[in-house]
Amino acid sequence: MSLNFNTTPSSYTAIRQALWGLLILLIAVACKTSKPQASSATPVAPKEMREDVRVAFESAFNDGMKQYILGDNIEATKYFEKAIVINNTSAAAFFVLGKLYFLQNDIIKARAYSEEATELDTKNTYYLEQLAHVYEYQQLYNDAEKTYRKLIVLSPNEPEYYYDMAAMSLYQNKPDDALKTYTVIENKFGKNLEITRQKQQLLLRANKTEEAIKEGQGLINAYPDESSYQVAQAEFLYTNGKYDEAITILNHVVQQDPENLSAHLSLANVYEIQNNTDKAFVELLIAFKDPALDLDTRMKVLVDVVKNASTATQLEQAEQLTKLTILYYPSEAKGYDMLGAIYLKENKNKEALETLKKALKYKAGDYNNWVEVLNLEYSLQQYDSLLVDTDRALELFPNQAVIWYYGGMGAYVKKDYTKSVKYLDQSKKLASTQVEIKIMALCLMGDAYNELKNHPKSDESYEEVLKLDRNNDHALNNYSYFLSLRKEKLELAKDLSERLMKKYPGNPSYIDTYGWVLYQLKDYTNAKKYLEVAMSTSKKGVIVEHYGDVLYQLGEKENAIAAWKEAKQLGGASEFITKKIHEGKLYE
Repeated sequence: MSLNFNTTPSSYTAIRQALWGLLILLIAVACKTSKPQASSATPVAPKEMREDVRVAFESAFNDGMKQYILGDNIEATKYFEKAIVINNTSAAAFFVLGKLYFLQNDIIKARAYSEEATELDTKNTYYLEQLAHVYEYQQLYNDAEKTYRKLIVLSPNEPEYYYDMAAMSLYQNKPDDALKTYTVIENKFGKNLEITRQKQQLLLRANKTEEAIKEGQGLINAYPDESSYQVAQAEFLYTNGKYDEAITILNHVVQQDPENLSAHLSLANVYEIQNNTDKAFVELLIAFKDPALDLDTRMKVLVDVVKNASTATQLEQAEQLTKLTILYYPSEAKGYDMLGAIYLKENKNKEALETLKKALKYKAGDYNNWVEVLNLEYSLQQYDSLLVDTDRALELFPNQAVIWYYGGMGAYVKKDYTKSVKYLDQSKKLASTQVEIKIMALCLMGDAYNELKNHPKSDESYEEVLKLDRNNDHALNNYSYFLSLRKEKLELAKDLSERLMKKYPGNPSYIDTYGWVLYQLKDYTNAKKYLEVAMSTSKKGVIVEHYGDVLYQLGEKENAIAAWKEAKQLGGASEFITKKIHEGKLYE
């Protein structure tokens, strides 16, 4: 098979040189290892090949390499399969085939060819490494361990092989063998923190806590000037309940190096575990006042501090630490985010809003922050800002139903009902799978359309809500009440209102709505009964006025006027209340 390079002559030459360069490298790898300890001897002497056979083998091998370099592993495999048919003593060809089949996820063949390569050349570390990885992939950890042992014999000064062999022991649940290997590593290459921690964990699993502690102390003894090892030992001690010993070590580190941030943070952890929050805060304050303390560490600490803060003092301390973070990282949103979260826990909504807006200056694409800002603006009745920031947020997140909903709420409160409907309609469309948001948008759409006197659209919105949620409080109450005011579909209004009243039998507003529907149905006797129940728990102007209207219809004119007077005094009555009182007549 010939290669068709659609390139200039110069680029073709470069490609050809690259191919042959890699080919030469691979053949070199096949014949010997770069590890000085590995021998290049081949145990199986190659048979004398005729010239035509040798040429055919090299041609197949070279074509396979070209296809491999070009990324066509399947085509490359065909050439190498052809090569081993011609010469079944080429360890290099079997090695490459093992790699190719591994890349094609044919692990059975990858293993077979990799094993053949190592049998043909028992001292090539590259071949053995590949075989070990195949065994490990197949979870044949015992075979992998044996292979790493062979590698160690060939390359005794390669630490990676020892680590891999220890890992295979652990996979086979042979912790004692792993410990022995880690000890060999220490004796051969010196102690280090990674090995010490591995040994400590294994000893802990064997309930040999004191031996684990000795391992940590041994590392300190070997490197007495390395403070990080002392801090690591202290962390191991307090994690395992040895608080006093840990504090002793950490205080020693701080005495020697007052600016050791790790020691101060570890002391804070110990004190926090002991519920000595005052001492913990002192240590944190020392660390946070140091500009060298990085942002990620600060935030990791702050997350826990804020999460666990339950008293005013603890929240104040969290606030102090966060402000120090902002001082050193004034252009990072994370500090402002955290301070905003603290203000929210302290119910300081105005401060939280101001802080979260600062965070958006440095991280405008934070969706959750935008939602929190809009929510705070609504709760703080900053409706003009709410509308402005809704439009800003929509420039970044035009497909988020929640943001459109906030715009709908802001416009509704500002009595721009036409604009409110536009926002809410878009929110409804985008919330196709967010049923809760869709229901909220439809409820407010029903209210807005009612204000626009577009009663068919208003009714349609409420009915769509009730299809999604048959017992939705907002829709049941407002739909039934608006129908009663319009004196339309009164039986439906009664059904809706009764359903809600039964759901909340003690709610005076819902009872008032039901009583008012009965009034419109001219069932004055029952209307009076339910309105009296409503007034027994809530004396609101609108409820008392409704009660006066019922009394008037029942012929109790004097009592009706008295009720109207009381309604006016309470506030919240209709625009006709004064006229009703002065003229002693019913107006609707």
